[in-house]
Amino acid sequence: MRWLRPDYQNPGGAQTQQTALPVEVEPETTPGKQRPGELPWPKTLSERVKAVSTALAASKESVRATDVSKRFAWAKAADVGEILETLCAVGKARRGAGDATFLP
Repeated sequence: MRWLRPDYQNPGGAQTQQTALPVEVEPETTPGKQRPGELPWPKTLSERVKAVSTALAASKESVRATDVSKRFAWAKAADVGEILETLCAVGKARRGAGDATFLP
């Protein structure tokens, strides 16, 4: 044990020996059920926009919001669709030929 103020906390100067404490280690878990190949859905909006933009850039053909949302665990298609609409508004994406489709 280390004393912050040995003159006050341990006036006798007694030395103690620390013994090992048993520590339980829990296996690493992910919240909810995440299928293999799914990416975690970011918590902040800026990270979500970046993740959707990256996923859109990786696609070679036009995609729908539901297609992009399936790449992420816990992502709602409505949230992804709103982000895709925003990316179109700022010029980072464009609308596809089909209804409600998007291209990088």
